[in-house]
Amino acid sequence: MMVTLRFDVDPEPIPEHGKFLITVHYRLLGRYDMAEGYSQRATNSVQDVQFVVSEVNGDWRITDAEPNYPHPSRAAVLQWLNQKLADVQDPATKLTYQHAVEDLQAQKSSPLAK
Repeated sequence: MMVTLRFDVDPEPIPEHGKFLITVHYRLLGRYDMAEGYSQRATNSVQDVQFVVSEVNGDWRITDAEPNYPHPSRAAVLQWLNQKLADVQDPATKLTYQHAVEDLQAQKSSPLAK
């Protein structure tokens, strides 16, 4: 998953064959990988994600996204990591979660994000 600081949504969706393409620009703090743990991203790193929105049974829904992995906020990832840390018994896995929490907590976030 990519840990995000903030995001911006393009103001105009692009119509395409009865669907709409909406681009979201995520400002990234880092990446969390179950095998590698947490790693920081370069300052001002941005990742664009294109969402496909379609009408499904009368409701508009996201039907696809590229790339399609999660982009949670720093606070949500810290909460998830702390819960995992509280639940895990394996010492190596516990250490991976602990390092991720410490690294993410130590990482400065922009005053604009607050």
